[in-house]
Amino acid sequence: MPEGNLGTAKRVQSPPGSRYLQSPDDVRTCLKSLRDSRCVLTLRFENNPTSFQCKLLDVHENHFYIEDISPREGLSLLKRGEKFSISARGDGLFAFVTETCVSKVDEARGLPFFHIPLPDNLLLQQRRRAERYPLPLRMRSQGSEVHIFRHVKGMHDLTILGHIIDISAGGCRVEFQSPVEPPITYGEKLASLNLTIADMLEVHSEAVVRHVSNLDSVDRIVCGIEFTEMDLADRRRLKRFIEILSKSTSPA
Repeated sequence: MPEGNLGTAKRVQSPPGSRYLQSPDDVRTCLKSLRDSRCVLTLRFENNPTSFQCKLLDVHENHFYIEDISPREGLSLLKRGEKFSISARGDGLFAFVTETCVSKVDEARGLPFFHIPLPDNLLLQQRRRAERYPLPLRMRSQGSEVHIFRHVKGMHDLTILGHIIDISAGGCRVEFQSPVEPPITYGEKLASLNLTIADMLEVHSEAVVRHVSNLDSVDRIVCGIEFTEMDLADRRRLKRFIEILSKSTSPA
């Protein structure tokens, strides 16, 4: 199996409104946007006329992971280390990487997934946010809780209980009863987060606070929280839950 970062895109002139991402942080951010938007990836192999589709499972420091390859002929091509290009298209979004290949084949609970080196260049046209879905009343009434664990300098570790308002593949919006001491702040990194929706979902993640609203009139605080690092098994469970929710609920 080939090793190393073979995800370098060929440098060609960018189409109008496009740009090449070269910073690893920017590339990871773009890939996470694709992951959270549940965009289908299209794979095209050299000397093979078939287009294959797959899902982007997760993004880590130097690799990202793909799974659910269709048609299944693509599994053998990936395992042999054949070179391929990747494209993804959504509402207002197009991303493209060429000449990459699998660096490692792995398995979780009997399901294969493939390690792809983080590309050095990624062609990007716009981006879109992951769609957020409000939890139906029946789910909220049966229990939809978030326990966040905070490391606060000079204090013991703190645990706060919140209730989920809406959720996406990339994060959730949570309400807490005020006051919260010390106050939750924008950009605060949470030591960990446990999210539970009764009888339907339980996942754990590292997280960061992306916005905070203090609603004095109703004595509560609403926070937007981004899931950062999450185990692959939890990521799969979350994506399946969002897919189920999207079939019965309109985006927020």
